[in-house]
Amino acid sequence: FISEALELINFLKPDFDFYKQVFDIFIIKPEYEQKHIGIKANEYLIQLNNLYRPDAVNWRMNYILSNPKTYSKEEIRYDYGIGQFNKPLAEFNDSSYLEVFLKLLDDSMELLKKNKDYKTYVSFIWNTVIAYITNLKSDNTYNPLKELEKRIVTYGQDKIDGINDLKFLFIKVKY
Repeated sequence: FISEALELINFLKPDFDFYKQVFDIFIIKPEYEQKHIGIKANEYLIQLNNLYRPDAVNWRMNYILSNPKTYSKEEIRYDYGIGQFNKPLAEFNDSSYLEVFLKLLDDSMELLKKNKDYKTYVSFIWNTVIAYITNLKSDNTYNPLKELEKRIVTYGQDKIDGINDLKFLFIKVKY
């Protein structure tokens, strides 16, 4: 019920102070349904430019990096959670956050270095960063692509496992 109310408020007239309060109250709740309300409020704080946006983006990225998972081939077919959780970031298009997203990419590489079994999870992060950079094409600048390419070259020199998958995603974004 509360999730639907948040959606209605967001549709009629976004109230970022209210979303921040809801986030602060519900994100600490142990029950998934209540925590989900906080996550939804965080999503609304990310969608439109507002005073709480930087903290909301930062919280979501830290949550992603702090909760890595390993997947079997069977599990990956049924887990859409990480893709849904990353969606507000994948739809993001504010170019002033380029360095923040590139740091997310760097941090995902560190996750992969720690445990190669995180490769599938890390690929969700890569897809999120690639989607963000694709969204920046509308700014008509090559800078995001150049910065991403520099990172990929560095990762290639470090011989990070899975780097060819990231190179393939990079090629897709160039076109």
